[in-house]
Amino acid sequence: MKLRIKKLSLFNYAGFPSFEITFTSKTLVSGKNGLGKTTIANAIFSTLFSGRNINGTKAHRHRPHDEIGEILNCDPVVAVLVLEIDGVEHTIQRTEQQVWVKHRNSFEPQ
Repeated sequence: MKLRIKKLSLFNYAGFPSFEITFTSKTLVSGKNGLGKTTIANAIFSTLFSGRNINGTKAHRHRPHDEIGEILNCDPVVAVLVLEIDGVEHTIQRTEQQVWVKHRNSFEPQ
């Protein structure tokens, strides 16, 4: 069996309001600290492995942010992964809807 990751699309996922990366046979994800390399890896893993991050912990509360870093409430967090398995494309989508409740005069994820 030959499996290849072709594309990852993120919407409201952590620091990515909207992001898409197309993988080639030799895609290298690199950059300075804090740019989202681990977020990309966690998005791939949590989509493939029932919401688990690369370190095996439960991936939840991928708090969405706007362009200036403010937390967005109640927006769905979406990761779409396109795989090619033995020449056939498959799309996996993971959508999380955060539930926000009011605690002590502030909004916090439940």
